[in-house]
Amino acid sequence: MKQVPYIILVLILLACSSKEKTYHKEADTLYNTELEASEMKLTEKDVFSEKWNSYFELLQLKATHPQFEKDLTIQLKNRSQHSIIQIENIKNLSIENIEVTDDIVSISDTIEKIKLRFEIVDQEKRVMDSIYAYKTSAAVQVDYLTVPTFKIKFSKK
Repeated sequence: MKQVPYIILVLILLACSSKEKTYHKEADTLYNTELEASEMKLTEKDVFSEKWNSYFELLQLKATHPQFEKDLTIQLKNRSQHSIIQIENIKNLSIENIEVTDDIVSISDTIEKIKLRFEIVDQEKRVMDSIYAYKTSAAVQVDYLTVPTFKIKFSKK
């Protein structure tokens, strides 16, 4: 009979020690995730390139899949500064060597106009072209921290 309290005490100690190990595993996982996230930070130039590549792919999808034109047009309008950019024979084209130039014009406190240069490539030739990216900056408050954000829209002018 005197052994029952000791058995209960041992079980409680074992339960507490297993929770402590779980806590450390969660803390290690969180720490590793933070390290991976910090290693994956993109530069602003990388973001411009990725966004322009994405926009170009939407234009190609619109040209090759007319059944989705309505939805793609909505997405393209949301990513366009003025109107949707028109590129002839886009089905057979690709873009390469996207570079963000130092040609930056401040339109207002929150909007900048940045020139991107790239090559349009088809089976026969390569042509240099350019596009403007309009970067709209804002600050968002997350858990008492102010985090800078920006939105990118494209235009030929």
